[in-house]
Amino acid sequence: MARAAIMDTIRRGGQRYIELEYAETLTPAGLERAWAFFGVPAIAERGAIRKTNTRPLLECYSNPDAVRAEMQEIGRIEWLAGDDPILPAA
Repeated sequence: MARAAIMDTIRRGGQRYIELEYAETLTPAGLERAWAFFGVPAIAERGAIRKTNTRPLLECYSNPDAVRAEMQEIGRIEWLAGDDPILPAA
């Protein structure tokens, strides 16, 4: 409800805004959208915007079945892959 109220206020006020999901900020295309919105040239990927954990997500948890189920529930099964192009078995 809070997000909806904020977005409604921004829209009614005619302010410019960009909606990005967190996952988009981890991709070159998502970052390009942000740079274009702000009207600035793209910067080299470094610091906080660079991915530092290249392990598949399931390796980070002691309950991989629960994590896999949650990713399926929220429609983000691709987050399980890490940098490996092959998704883990469902």
